Amino acid sequence: MANALYPKLALTNLGKNKSTYFPYMLTSIVCIMTYYIMQSIAMNEGLMEVPGAAIAMTIFFLGTGIIAVFCIALMFYTNSFLIKRRKKELGLYCVLGMEKRHVALVLFFETLFTAIACLELGLLFGVLFSKLLFMALLYLLDFATPLAFSVSVPSLVTPVVLFACIYGATLPTRWSCSTAGRKAKKSQKPPGFSLL
Repeated sequence: MANALYPKLALTNLGKNKSTYFPYMLTSIVCIMTYYIMQSIAMNEGLMEVPGAAIAMTIFFLGTGIIAVFCIALMFYTNSFLIKRRKKELGLYCVLGMEKRHVALVLFFETLFTAIACLELGLLFGVLFSKLLFMALLYLLDFATPLAFSVSVPSLVTPVVLFACIYGATLPTRWSCSTAGRKAKKSQKPPGFSLL
């Protein structure tokens, strides 16, 4: 019964903090979509039949690496911004008697639900926009024979693994609940008085 409390509390927190989570989720979705588009085109075997496509494929592979580094930095930045906005809320949990591991569980489920939603939407938009970009690329390369657009399993698995690692690395369990709790308690104490 107690284990079911943490997922419910996480969903409640996500609903109450929509305005705070929106920039973070939007950033995640755009990063996942962009990375998938570059990855799917770079791993498309049909493009190797296009004259002069070797240079384009090399550019896409390099672009995939650059986007991955950029996504990691951007998601760490937005995650730190998100935690700063919720510092008082996390401190309140400690004042109410929740231990560090309990707060960590709530944050784990928040991160898990956010990751699932962002991965689903990011990959969905990525598949849609990658088809448009694929058609535009064939038009620019002026390839007479049309190539079939396909969604390969590796192009889906790679961003899932990458961003799952990013979400795991940004789990805010490293923030000390006790420190936040002490700050919240100090703010509730009346000012001291001394005759000296």
